[in-house]
Amino acid sequence: MIIHSFPGCNPNVIQSLKAMEEANMLDSFHTTLAFHADDLLLKLAPSDLRKQLLRRTFPCSKDKIRLYPWRETGRLIAQRANWNQLLTPERGIFSLEKIGKELDFGIAQYMAREAGRRSQQQDKLTGVYGYEDLCKDSFTMANKLGIASIYELCTAYWTTVKAIVTSECERLPEWAFTMDLSNFSESKTERKTEELERADLILCISNFVFKSLPPHITVSKKCRVVEFGCPPSPWIRDHGQPNKKMRILFVGWLSQRKGLADLLTAMRILNRSDVELIVLGQPTAPLSFYKQFFDFQFVPPCAHDEVLRTMAQCDVFVFPALCEGRGHAQLEALSCGLPVISTLNATADDFIEEGKNGFIVPIQSPHAIAEKLDWLASHPSERAQMGAAAKLTADGITWHRYRTQLIAALKSATEHN
Repeated sequence: MIIHSFPGCNPNVIQSLKAMEEANMLDSFHTTLAFHADDLLLKLAPSDLRKQLLRRTFPCSKDKIRLYPWRETGRLIAQRANWNQLLTPERGIFSLEKIGKELDFGIAQYMAREAGRRSQQQDKLTGVYGYEDLCKDSFTMANKLGIASIYELCTAYWTTVKAIVTSECERLPEWAFTMDLSNFSESKTERKTEELERADLILCISNFVFKSLPPHITVSKKCRVVEFGCPPSPWIRDHGQPNKKMRILFVGWLSQRKGLADLLTAMRILNRSDVELIVLGQPTAPLSFYKQFFDFQFVPPCAHDEVLRTMAQCDVFVFPALCEGRGHAQLEALSCGLPVISTLNATADDFIEEGKNGFIVPIQSPHAIAEKLDWLASHPSERAQMGAAAKLTADGITWHRYRTQLIAALKSATEHN
């Protein structure tokens, strides 16, 4: 039986939980907050708050959920009240790092209590499933108890990311503040390194993530590529109803780690009056900073269904990220029927067939982006065909495939326990 944990909720956490529950491999799920549709609090809450709380629902029974709520509750209150000093990375009492460490320590204590008590039972603990920055203590305890440590790596290993980001800060110093250098503090990198060294099975969500691992890790440990899936979109681009201008969409943090600076430069190079750029995401600076490079239509963060609706109103999705684990938005754009322009560092080679459903461009290459956009704008019928091919590609990238691959990997890591 496997212990799973994550402080929040996202699609891959939901799907990995669902896979373990379906395979009867889930011992417990440890998180900060969780709600169920029949909870009284949800019934009494205002509709906007209810929607937010429903994001913390998980596909497992209540009796398997263990909560560590107080720091996360404090974080949400501090965010609303703008008590930013309480959220300071690593130091703030309600920082994400403090939340993660408390969760990790709690799981280690749970394992110490339960492992001995259940050592001879059918439901004995066989594995603990964790994520980057969130499992140093639990993996240490697992190593002591002879329990498998399973590490899901959702982005490139930190040494690769740091090298890319450091180089980029030198190339585009005015964008350096958007690239979150705080993630490479000595305490954080030491923690990441120890987690990787203690892992028995490393699950990489893309080939790019796998290739970022240190060579001695790929030789000495079980490493598997288990790619995330993409659900069908309720909103599909109708290429029979062309826009007056070709609408180019970017979705993600407004950061150069996502390649936004290169996209804005590409738009200046393109210099066509029959195209427009839509940027949807969370700014890390006033909009005036970004718009000094190129003017665009801004869409603030919104509900997931609204993101998909916006995608289906556009013609091309561009995501020239410098380092990205998988990128749900790219897969969702395919599902909406949009050709995708992306980079190898955003795992484009996992799902893009060059010239068929999109294009792969090098990182840091605005001219290459502009060239592909110019071709798409000049060939509307071919663009529509590429959109249809993109939808077919997305149809084959299912969460069912992910769950099947995940369970096979988990069984290989825990069968000896």
